[in-house]
Amino acid sequence: FPHFFALNWMYRADYKRGGFAMVAVNDPNGDRTAGLIKRYGLYLASVPFVSTAFEVTSPMFAVDGGILLNGYALYVASKFDKERTNANARKVFLTSLWYLPCVR
Repeated sequence: FPHFFALNWMYRADYKRGGFAMVAVNDPNGDRTAGLIKRYGLYLASVPFVSTAFEVTSPMFAVDGGILLNGYALYVASKFDKERTNANARKVFLTSLWYLPCVR
């Protein structure tokens, strides 16, 4: 979901002109959008640890997926939270594009 909210932020003016009631259209300073990106990033970050705890995956999945990949994804999300620019939203979007193939 973080990639949807990042795209929503980058193209909020277009969504507004088109009459789409997206999150960022009604979020002028980006508080809600940034909060949603961070929240869903945290949800995704918990998956490797939970799946390892339930012995669905090996402990290496928690190291690779949980610490390395999710650590970077959360860093990018925090950067967007601190500075809500289209450039930082684009980083969130691009990070989410390579995230899923890498975790898989």
